[in-house]
Amino acid sequence: DVMRSVSIFTYSEETREFTEVAKDFSTSWITAVRAIDEDIFLAADMDCNLLTLKRNTNAQSDDEAYRLQVVGQYHYGSQINKIKEGSLTMNNFNSFFVGKESSEVI
Repeated sequence: DVMRSVSIFTYSEETREFTEVAKDFSTSWITAVRAIDEDIFLAADMDCNLLTLKRNTNAQSDDEAYRLQVVGQYHYGSQINKIKEGSLTMNNFNSFFVGKESSEVI
């Protein structure tokens, strides 16, 4: 339910069933979500915010493990409807150089 924030499911091929394993209990209209890894998720909402959510793998109880923790909140200022994998660093520095001299930068 996009109006109930983020829920995490696992799928069993044997039983062909989804099981909810964690969720964020805040009410947010989510427009995009992306798994960073098995325990960390990046979500965007209708209020132009980005949220970083984390599964509590060190929880002392099942209730704590079921609740996603908000570990980061950022106001982006524009609505996001897709989160793509990428990098904020230059992976290939030489691709910026053109010509015979390496000092000729475009």
